[in-house]
Amino acid sequence: MTLDACKMSGIDTVGGGLSLNEASLILYKNVAGKKLAVINCCEHEFSIATESTAGSNPLNPIQQFYAIQTARQHADYVVVIVHGGHERFQLPSPRMQETYRFFIDAGADAVVNHHQHCYSGYEYYQGKPIFYGLGNFCFDTDMPCENSWYEGYIVELNFTNREKIEHRIIPYTQCMGNCKINILPESYYDRRISELNSILVPLLIFKCK
Repeated sequence: MTLDACKMSGIDTVGGGLSLNEASLILYKNVAGKKLAVINCCEHEFSIATESTAGSNPLNPIQQFYAIQTARQHADYVVVIVHGGHERFQLPSPRMQETYRFFIDAGADAVVNHHQHCYSGYEYYQGKPIFYGLGNFCFDTDMPCENSWYEGYIVELNFTNREKIEHRIIPYTQCMGNCKINILPESYYDRRISELNSILVPLLIFKCK
């Protein structure tokens, strides 16, 4: 089992468990004298945990709101990770953007999305970063794939200033003929990411009079 293998290797896990209660637990880590809380959830797929079966913590904005509120009471910083998005599409849906911004409004300091098998852009909302897709990290396949399948980036977050979370993007290619990660210059995806970021226009909010 994956969870057992991670535990035996000393790797922390969050967002998965033998039941819904276990899968929804918040991970707390002490880093450089500060406490970091990590909340992980997943859009509804076959892997979702239930009260009596193993799986992933389901994406439920109401439940994540309560989790963020709890984490805020016990941690200096809160990060929300989401497994979601449209496969092989490099932009978030309006629903994703609205939900992830809501997590920031609820008290998260950063939101990081992954799943689409391609990287996406990012935005800063209320001074906090939202990353809409990191790309595959290591996903070998024999089927024909577009170049974006093999591209991705790591996000390094700096929580020195909670009012303005800083970040660094580390681009890479993966599994291009071999199962390994090739780190690229930090500016490698700048142009494409800038293009994607420019499309992340603010959501239209309609108010009933």
